[in-house]
Amino acid sequence: MPTLLQAVDEIKRASGNASQILLSQLVSFLLICTRIKNSILLLYPSSHHPNDTPPILPHESITFLGRTCQLEMNDVEACWNAVKDDVWHGDEMLQGVQNDEALQQTFRKHGGGLYRCGIVYHPDYYILDTGGERQRIYYDNEEPSVLQVSTHHFVETSLVRMWRSNMVHAWVSASNCVKVYEDCWSEVVLPPEWTVDAVLRYEYVYDGFKILSLLEFHHAHHTIFRVPQASDQAHRFNKAMEEFNEYIGTHGQPEINHRCNKCVRRIYKNDKAFDIFAVICDGVTVGRPCCGVPHCEGKLVSTRDTFCQTHASKNNICRVKGCNLPISAKGSKACDNVEHQAAEKRYTEAGTAAFQLKQRYERARRADEAANIDWDEAEELDTGSDAMFDAVVEDSTNKRKMKSLRAQFGRRRTHNEQLIIAPCGIVLSRRTFFHSEAFSAVAKFFIDTFRNRRKPNHFIFDSNCILSKHIRNHKDQNVREFFEDVGLAVDVFHFKSKHSDKDIWCGSECNPWKFPELLYEGPNGEDKWYFNTSIAEQTNAWFGHYHPICREMGGIFYEFFLNEMILLLQHKEKIAVGERRTFPYLL
Repeated sequence: MPTLLQAVDEIKRASGNASQILLSQLVSFLLICTRIKNSILLLYPSSHHPNDTPPILPHESITFLGRTCQLEMNDVEACWNAVKDDVWHGDEMLQGVQNDEALQQTFRKHGGGLYRCGIVYHPDYYILDTGGERQRIYYDNEEPSVLQVSTHHFVETSLVRMWRSNMVHAWVSASNCVKVYEDCWSEVVLPPEWTVDAVLRYEYVYDGFKILSLLEFHHAHHTIFRVPQASDQAHRFNKAMEEFNEYIGTHGQPEINHRCNKCVRRIYKNDKAFDIFAVICDGVTVGRPCCGVPHCEGKLVSTRDTFCQTHASKNNICRVKGCNLPISAKGSKACDNVEHQAAEKRYTEAGTAAFQLKQRYERARRADEAANIDWDEAEELDTGSDAMFDAVVEDSTNKRKMKSLRAQFGRRRTHNEQLIIAPCGIVLSRRTFFHSEAFSAVAKFFIDTFRNRRKPNHFIFDSNCILSKHIRNHKDQNVREFFEDVGLAVDVFHFKSKHSDKDIWCGSECNPWKFPELLYEGPNGEDKWYFNTSIAEQTNAWFGHYHPICREMGGIFYEFFLNEMILLLQHKEKIAVGERRTFPYLL
């Protein structure tokens, strides 16, 4: 077999164009020739022995190789003279790569890992052993065309983008993404000897969602996306999602400093220009399982748990409010008290099909709330807070009596998602409120969002009449000073329809009319409101549809999913704001 130097010398002797031939052309020529040996033989007479190397190539083969390797005809003949013996009587190394089956045998024999450096390469990531801990590190170059969502399953990135877009604009759950896919694409038939199936699962949809979103995040911040290789797939991306959530919590959404002509009004006073910036705040019920102890933000090990690990001992305590006795038996949620057991029985009965049908019928007329009251497999009655149960017991005279008890036999859910929105529709910030829409929590939310940033001139909130009292009389001077130059008006709709005329404080402190910079004169001389203060209701209509999708998510993925939904919507809204010629910019 000739060496590389001998092959080059042979090409030089046969062609005057040898210096222009690329190494890639020569390698391609060699590999293609090993694939078309039978075609070359077909053009030789039958007297030619198959084991004898053809001295020259047929004209048809020269033409084909010239086109595929981008070589002149003379160069094809020169290359053939140099490598024809390798092609016809190729050694073991060449035979190991001459076709797909040979490649598979080579990998089976020698393995695919580079054991000296400890790296194993995959289509969209590589595995590196870093001091005893194996890490899955995703490539930091351009986005891959396919994403590996399980050991043997891959999804095209474009398909994941479609699923994600459906979630943003049509509130399609992962399960429904699977159903749509199955309806649109016929079942894939795999070879019978394969040990894997071609069934799409909702977990693959969510894993594709996680991988693509995290890849985009790390590419945008020029950081490396890495996850533990040893972890199971269900928890593999938890730490990466937590880091994403922490970044959003610390730095806010990318558009937190957004401004445009719809959310900033420039007015002139005494020959000076002043920019008036307003935001609107409102809460919307979405909810996920959380610890049953009020205000506790501890993580649940499983979404089926009632308490976090810190309060796990409460699983053995009676669930009736005010009772601290141990439960009567394993599986029970009440103590030995007859009334408490009767209340639990009432709760259990409430989970039966007949009771649920009755309750669902009564709620059918309130379509917007239906998704918020879906129950969990006859196990949960309340939607997150203590509920009243009528305990029916018999006294010593065998008379039945009814007593109302407050208890929490089911799981507690987070109370609401609070949003701060610019009048143009850009969501500036979001926070999960665990127990209630407390005014102190709303005030802290505003302070945390705009600390070390330019504050809005106006913070419009449905219950500003109560919030303003809380702030103006706050014992902390820093809180009072932070809100000192912020107007606290109630939006026009709620002020006219929800607030009492007899509330003197509300009428004098939170009346939108008090702030003339919120008004402008219309074409007919009438007063109009400059800012769209109803944008929160419009945004809530979009955001609230995620309730049935998110209601069984764990805390980490819940935060990640909602943050990503807002991030994706912001991208579309930013384009729309630009198209409306409202001149968006970032401070």
